[in-house]
Amino acid sequence: MANPPFNVNGIDKERIKDDPRFPYGIPRNDNGNYIWIQLFLSALKNTGRAGFVMANSASDAGHSEKEIRMKIIEDDLVDVMIVVGPNMFYNVVIPVTLWFLDKGKKKTDRKGKILFIDARSIYHQIDRAHREWTDKHVEYIAEIVQRYRGEKGTEKYTDIKGICRVATIQQVREAGYSLNPNDYVGIADRINDALPLRDQFEKLNNFLKEQTINSQKLKPEIVKTIQSYAKLDWKHVDFSSVEVLEQLIHLIYVEWFVNYRYPGHEKIKMVDSGTDFGKIPMGWEIKSIGEKITILKGKNITQNTISAGEVPVVAGGMGPAYYHNTSNASGPVITVSASGANAGFVNLYFEETTKRNYPQTERCGTGTCLSKGSYEY
Repeated sequence: MANPPFNVNGIDKERIKDDPRFPYGIPRNDNGNYIWIQLFLSALKNTGRAGFVMANSASDAGHSEKEIRMKIIEDDLVDVMIVVGPNMFYNVVIPVTLWFLDKGKKKTDRKGKILFIDARSIYHQIDRAHREWTDKHVEYIAEIVQRYRGEKGTEKYTDIKGICRVATIQQVREAGYSLNPNDYVGIADRINDALPLRDQFEKLNNFLKEQTINSQKLKPEIVKTIQSYAKLDWKHVDFSSVEVLEQLIHLIYVEWFVNYRYPGHEKIKMVDSGTDFGKIPMGWEIKSIGEKITILKGKNITQNTISAGEVPVVAGGMGPAYYHNTSNASGPVITVSASGANAGFVNLYFEETTKRNYPQTERCGTGTCLSKGSYEY
């Protein structure tokens, strides 16, 4: 692994012109990027791998640098290329590319192939000038690579438009020997792009109707819970209002899980939890969310791959993006939109739902939908 300085100049090429570590030649221009790349290759054994950060310009540089890159590609040494957005380094604001070379690739199923990943939309914004990858981001990108490499315990790799694509060396030749992922992965499908506005309104209307029906189903349970604390007239309260529900839920949450004054609490002894939570009701446990619920990822489905049906598909928005003919998870399900304009939007569905293989972090959130099943991605 290496992070060399980018675009180094002032190199004494006369001293290294016969150096065996540079079998693909010395670039004629005054730039050290392809000298660094060959240095890393020269340090590998026959099955060795190298990973390093490089300026984006090296991915499709022309002239003598292109000649060197052509030879490296034709020798089938390039395994994975990942383009990263700007502001990921504290001292470098420009976008960069991660190169992964593999001398042993020719003896695997990846012979003659290169995985391209566009990770520019994957990041957590720390502040206006700095971004980072969270552990989940790293896990997501790593999973794509692991599937491409066919590592044990992973699912089968599939291309994701706008995120990743496996290209053959012939396709790279046709693209002028560019190693820029942007030239291969394409642009992610735009949701609802092909639907007339009237159809979009109709589907949204149906979605909101079903949401209202579900809220009415919950109303008796909500009122029953509230009445145990305050016997008031709730007939005129709009329980479909998110603001109303949030206030009620917050009050109940604090009463039950902070003050421990839930129904029947008088009969339960308080015991030391052995944690920073102090005393908790006997029989209660301190657990992480992941230990108590199942968090599912979704399936890869787009406007171009759906089969027409009545199962709503929800991406990161508040309503269905389109409709599919199958679902792949059973309700009840709580869903949280992971990103986009509606990030944090929560839904509760009682029907079947479906999820997507590669959750598109910072691009497309998790969603779910309604009656007769739904498709989540």
